[in-house]
Amino acid sequence: MNSDRFKPLYDALSAWAEQTSWGSLDQEARIKELVASDPPLDRASEAYIEQSLSDPVTARFFTDHAESAAWLKWVEEKGLLTTLFGSNELPAEVARTVAYWFADKYACAHSETALGVVQRAGRPMGEFLWNALALFLHPIRCNDVPVIEKWLPVLLQHAPPKNRRHSVLETMLTSRVLSRPSVLLLFGFLVQPLASLSPRFVLGDDGDGPPVEVDYEVDLRGDDYWLGQIWKERIKPSLSDYVIELAPIVTSALSGCHHILRASGRATSYWDPTNYQRVAVEDQAIGGGVRHPVDPLIDAARDIVEHLLTTQIDRAKSLITDWLASESPLLQRLAVHAYVERQDLSADEKLAFVLEADLLYAEPLRHEVFRLLRLNFKPAEDEVRNRVLDVAVRGPQGEHADRLREDALDYVKYNLLYWLHQAAPDDPRSKELLDEVHAANPDFEPRDNPDLAWVISMGPHEVESPLTVEELQDIDPRRDVTRLVQAVESADDYSEREALLGAISAAVRRDFAWSASLAGGLHDAGSWESPIWGALISGWASSEHSAEDWNLLLDLLLSHEELDHVADQLAYMLVNLARSSMPTFGPKQFEKAEQLHDAVWSSLEVTSETVPSEARHDLLSEAINRAGGRLAEFLIRRIDAKRRLAGEDAITAQDQTRLSRICDGTTHSHLLGLVVVAQDVVFLYSLDSEWTLQKLLPTFEWESEERAKAAWNGYLWGPRWHRRLLPPLIPLIQETFDHLDALGDEHRRQLAALVAGISVHAMDDAMSRPEWLRKYLATGEDTDRAAIAYGIAAALEPLDDEAVRDVWKHWLREYVSERMGDVPAVADEEELRALHELVMPLKVVLGELVPLLKSRTPVDTRYSRIYDRMSASTFSREEADAAAELLEHLLAGAGTPFFNCHEVGLLVTSLHMAGAPRDVLVRICNRMSELGCGEAITLRATIEGS
Repeated sequence: MNSDRFKPLYDALSAWAEQTSWGSLDQEARIKELVASDPPLDRASEAYIEQSLSDPVTARFFTDHAESAAWLKWVEEKGLLTTLFGSNELPAEVARTVAYWFADKYACAHSETALGVVQRAGRPMGEFLWNALALFLHPIRCNDVPVIEKWLPVLLQHAPPKNRRHSVLETMLTSRVLSRPSVLLLFGFLVQPLASLSPRFVLGDDGDGPPVEVDYEVDLRGDDYWLGQIWKERIKPSLSDYVIELAPIVTSALSGCHHILRASGRATSYWDPTNYQRVAVEDQAIGGGVRHPVDPLIDAARDIVEHLLTTQIDRAKSLITDWLASESPLLQRLAVHAYVERQDLSADEKLAFVLEADLLYAEPLRHEVFRLLRLNFKPAEDEVRNRVLDVAVRGPQGEHADRLREDALDYVKYNLLYWLHQAAPDDPRSKELLDEVHAANPDFEPRDNPDLAWVISMGPHEVESPLTVEELQDIDPRRDVTRLVQAVESADDYSEREALLGAISAAVRRDFAWSASLAGGLHDAGSWESPIWGALISGWASSEHSAEDWNLLLDLLLSHEELDHVADQLAYMLVNLARSSMPTFGPKQFEKAEQLHDAVWSSLEVTSETVPSEARHDLLSEAINRAGGRLAEFLIRRIDAKRRLAGEDAITAQDQTRLSRICDGTTHSHLLGLVVVAQDVVFLYSLDSEWTLQKLLPTFEWESEERAKAAWNGYLWGPRWHRRLLPPLIPLIQETFDHLDALGDEHRRQLAALVAGISVHAMDDAMSRPEWLRKYLATGEDTDRAAIAYGIAAALEPLDDEAVRDVWKHWLREYVSERMGDVPAVADEEELRALHELVMPLKVVLGELVPLLKSRTPVDTRYSRIYDRMSASTFSREEADAAAELLEHLLAGAGTPFFNCHEVGLLVTSLHMAGAPRDVLVRICNRMSELGCGEAITLRATIEGS
């Protein structure tokens, strides 16, 4: 046998062995050497280059050194550019590298070759490629303007939404190098209107249809900031060169904005939210107007018609006529604005226009109409002014009246007459008519801006304190304490009172001696209920003091005879002290702080209110803001600090008494404290299991519903469990299954996650078998059952394959089987979707899981992440068979429009490579075609041809 016959194989293996020992520099040197020559190379070298393009590091070496058009053609022929046109054959980082190589090396320098690649691809550009081309074709990088302009229509055709692209198109227009046709093409593209969905502020409608949850809004393709800059700096200074072509572009865009809103039901011929948002055509900022994406378009239309009025009056008249005939209120307002600016008409003619067009009470056009009246009513002839007043005094008529509430008709008339009188104060008839309307409606008052539909008042509204901090410090607080108390009580309103208390608190922070004297004065005067105490405590809590000063103020507070009036402020201060590490606040001071803690509790036990159960909808939020909860937090933090200081896990007898006081109490403050303590049940169990079992866990029992709600409210906000705590905890959880209605939605979701977590991670416990799940599933609602399935999927994620198999064998197979059989309650579609989320965590038992999932009619999973997760995974031969069957089942239930064609295509390719049954994959391709997936034909041809 001829040994030369195996020499190529021997050489290839030798080269491969050598390459596996190379470092990065060796790799770069080899790639640089190879790409210095144009392809074709020998078979092994080309295979090596092709392999290099699958790794981010070596791909960068290739793109750094490959520059000839021949290498671009080679990469294209190898199919490696398909990633740039929506394929996913290369990793994302490699795809980005290749995209920037294509744009940097070829788009400008070899534009015809690069354009040929785009043409042959026959698919939309991916976002990596588009953004790379846009960057490297910008005039600051490409000096060949004709090349840029040749690319421009292609870039516009493939442009992604503005939130997923660089603002290169906008900045191209600011560069001043593009020709007039390109400027018009690009500007026309950027001002095209788009519909966008936004959350509805108030869900639901008054009609008979389903609740409306979203609103339509209008946006432009271009960024509104850059469009404003482009118009002001690039186009407006040269408007004569563009105005004829721009007028129809801008008109069409504004009309399109209105049509989008009309089609979506957000606008009528009378009401348009975009029109409402623009307060004044002549200046967007009038009335404190808020910037809107369409504002640059309105500014452009205004400037265009003003320019035509001075240069081509006939074209301006034609444009105004078109705008007046439009259904868009914005275009109609622009037409009225143009009438205001016209120099070829007299005041009489402008007023006659308003009357003939019946615009006097046209609410959507109010500002522009009122502006025309303000500028022309006074200089007009008496006869014309009277005609205006005749119409004004009749009030709104016809459709103008129909759109107003009956009780608003007289005020609208009053508002217009007031405006006309302001425009011509010397006109006796306007004054007479205004007085008549006012006499009939004496409550009417003129508005600050009668011409505006709305005004935003910007800036802070601050109320000054009657006494400054300096003036307060000049007062002898002990002698003049009555004066201060009276000053607070006699404040004009709440805001002034709070301002004065804030000034007192600031003075406290500046001068401890002054604050101590003030506290002593309040003590001597018996002013225990004065809010000044709160200002004192607030000031003390936010400033540092010496150890002696802390002793003094804690003694002052301990002598307070009605601590319930300042309980919230004191609890806040105590929590701050427990959180901080001030060196001057040591063990002696903390001993006094704990005495103060006990004293506040004693006060609350006498005075704490009883709140009806229906008012306790969010106990945790209330607990972290009220005295009961904050005092409990202080106690927990002190217990933890003492544990760390002592170096051992224990709770002192004194702190056990304090905790028991919270658990045994019945006031609302005790319930708020219990919320906080229950959050730390695992921590407390680790310190003192006996106390926790005897005192804290019984509060979770539903014999006392109010107490149980408080305990579960706290625990379920972040439920943690310990295996040793499960025997006493699980029966309490089971008891809670009968009281799910007493928990809020979030607490129910957390309970489901807790049950799922215990079931998965503590499966050896006798209670974590299907029996306790059956009870939960039987007593819960559809949302609870779906939450359990989602929770199990999440709990399985961190387990290794062996642990997953154990859980599956131990109880999970039985659980899935029963849920597919509607035991112990019917599984709705959302729960079935949730059960499909088990697919990836249970990949190692896919062959057993899939038949169970297929036993039910398929549900619509097109909004699920299952396709994305499956497409990102690899499958063994055995798993591939089951995954293909599952995919066929899933697609059978999918509806249209289907959003996962790309992911399913990747998955089919992966399953085909893993050896999944060809007949199943062909059926999947057929179903993909039915769902509108364009790649189905190519996939099927690949599968059948293999």
